[in-house]
Amino acid sequence: MAIRPAWLVSVETTAAVCLGLLCVLFAHRLRLASGAGLAVLLCIGWSVAALIAVPALGLLVDPAGPGLIAVLIYGVSALVRSVGFEWRARLLRARFEQHLSPDVVRRIASNPESVRLKGELREVTALFADIEGFTAMTERADPVDLVALLDAYFDAVTDVVTAHGGMVDKIVGDAVRALFNVPFALAAHPARALNCALEVLVATETVRRSALGRRLMLGRTRIGVETGLAIVGDVGGARKLDYTALGNPINTAARLEQANKELGSSICIGPGTAAQIDPALLRPIGVLALRGQSRRVQVFTPAAPGELAGS
Repeated sequence: MAIRPAWLVSVETTAAVCLGLLCVLFAHRLRLASGAGLAVLLCIGWSVAALIAVPALGLLVDPAGPGLIAVLIYGVSALVRSVGFEWRARLLRARFEQHLSPDVVRRIASNPESVRLKGELREVTALFADIEGFTAMTERADPVDLVALLDAYFDAVTDVVTAHGGMVDKIVGDAVRALFNVPFALAAHPARALNCALEVLVATETVRRSALGRRLMLGRTRIGVETGLAIVGDVGGARKLDYTALGNPINTAARLEQANKELGSSICIGPGTAAQIDPALLRPIGVLALRGQSRRVQVFTPAAPGELAGS
């Protein structure tokens, strides 16, 4: 005849705790369906063991309690994980939806863990676009007209950047800074950035030729492009975090944009980008000593913009 001694309650409690901890591990490490399946198997396994204990050991072990507690713990843990996942996905959507194409934002939201926000060293192509004579234009333009023109200008530039797979990193004053090969790997990102630069010139010239652009005498756009290793990730303090890139290619692209003024070009391409572009598509335009660099570098501009390979 089976009996139920007092110490059996402690055994069942310990079993419930152990099974529950396993279910917490399943909920946080496995896919929802896989974790649920294992949690149910644990519950069934306990029930089978309890039934076997009756004839084998003469013990009346609770066949349902510990297993059901474990399944309940799994359900709560999975719910907590799901809520946390959705919260992080919404946070990432809010942070990236103005910087990336909708397809990339959806990819991030569907798998938030795919984006490394804490910092990594990776190759990026940086693109800087700036408006020539912007300061003088602000002094003569009506504020309402100026804001309306800048809205049209930035819409044109950011649409082109995201269409080529780039990320709009920052808009500061009249300047747009874009990054390629972040947050996900982007094949042939130097060529994509260069094609983007060419299309940005076309798009911004359209804005220049608009009635408002002619009236305010909007200047031409100058662009610098450079490729190299940069530190990418969240940068900032507790009150303001910004997913961005830091390093030599970022600084160089900004200086190449400024170099267009003395070179008489619209697009200035650094040696890092040029090394990954078909040489036949580029034309050397000078050798520069860039601030912050110890050596002089040769810079280029597109030789035949219409012949660059599509991205």
